[in-house]
Amino acid sequence: MTNKDFRVQFPLWNIALCIILLIVTYSVVRFTDMLFNGFEGVFSNVGNNVIINWSMLPLLSLFAGIGLLIAFFIAYFMKLKQHNKENPRNRLNAFTSFRPNEILEDDEMLSQVTRNATKKVYVLYSSYLPMLVLLMFFPFDRYVFVCGIFLLLILQNALFYREIRQYLSGDYRFNKKTSDHEQEKSALHSNKILKRVFISATITILVIGVGRIVQMENHHEANMLKLEACMNSGATAVVEKNNLLSLSTLTCEKN
Repeated sequence: MTNKDFRVQFPLWNIALCIILLIVTYSVVRFTDMLFNGFEGVFSNVGNNVIINWSMLPLLSLFAGIGLLIAFFIAYFMKLKQHNKENPRNRLNAFTSFRPNEILEDDEMLSQVTRNATKKVYVLYSSYLPMLVLLMFFPFDRYVFVCGIFLLLILQNALFYREIRQYLSGDYRFNKKTSDHEQEKSALHSNKILKRVFISATITILVIGVGRIVQMENHHEANMLKLEACMNSGATAVVEKNNLLSLSTLTCEKN
């Protein structure tokens, strides 16, 4: 087995798929928002004509994402077919739920490396998920949460691939038996690092979240004043959202 083996590279394929799904998901989220908001802001009347105010970014995201998905699965199934043909004893399924294809247990040493990689992934989830839950308490665009979940999947696969690749490259070091004092010292050091990372991330999320709430409140008050002025002048108020992180903008269109 080498670094070029399809089973070893499988996490990289997972990362590529996550990135493509991020692109597709952006258009899905935006079009879903339009659907459940009654397509508010999509149609506008100009004279006797109805104009569709399509946002180019979701459309580009949709078409680019679908094109990349098609190209990905064509390349994936070609690679999978080639692997199964060359390795009849280590055949892989195109889709699996109970045993991921990146789990390698050909021998005792590789099994140990896989267990170590799985342990590190578990630690990643234990540290990352509480911060993701905390992030959900603040009024960010829901696509931000989608990005957070996909980022976790990307980090998981990158961590797993790095562990297996180090072993196959000859740079891997198995943990040696240490004394109870050394194990306790190492555990305390790791806990301190995790606590610092968690506290720093928590403070960052709180600062950004509170700042976002204040920004939205001020923006809402400003929009209400614009809306009142717009209604008094007999114009039509149009609310639009330009991009992911921007707030909605209110403009007046004369009838």
